Amino acid sequence: MFLVALMLPVSAIIIQLFLLILIIRFNLINNHLAVILPVVSLTMPFGLLVIKNYMDDIPNDIVEASVLDGCSNFTIYWRIVLPLSLPALAAVTIFTFLNAWNEFLLPLVALRKNDLLPVTKLPTFFLGQFARNYHVFFASLVGITLPVVIVYVLLQKYFIKGLTAGAIKA
Repeated sequence: MFLVALMLPVSAIIIQLFLLILIIRFNLINNHLAVILPVVSLTMPFGLLVIKNYMDDIPNDIVEASVLDGCSNFTIYWRIVLPLSLPALAAVTIFTFLNAWNEFLLPLVALRKNDLLPVTKLPTFFLGQFARNYHVFFASLVGITLPVVIVYVLLQKYFIKGLTAGAIKA
């Protein structure tokens, strides 16, 4: 099921999503949950796959040593496994944030009111059929790019570790 969810883009299931989930079942038109729930459910398999594979590479010797030291399961997870998994968590955070930030079609279909649309739809308002405000259009593109750059700069150290973990056999 996870691999099937990884292969499905939002554009492939947008009609079913719109009819079944947004209108018939939950009536979430003009609600932010109409965008949040599908994006989370479609990006979760990628995150689970990456984090599971990363945690499988954590040596069992570390966990066994902490059991011998008297650590509980929660302590092992909180003090040993989670800090060792920060590179994978950072990589998943960046990829998930980028996927959600760049989602164009789903908010356009699910949110009808202009005040509910995400900021990534802002540039579309500056290019019309007869008017072209290119200076405002490109300024809005720079403003949209800033949060992505800030998230990457803050998590860059962990992101690079997460990408290169397992590239070299120790």
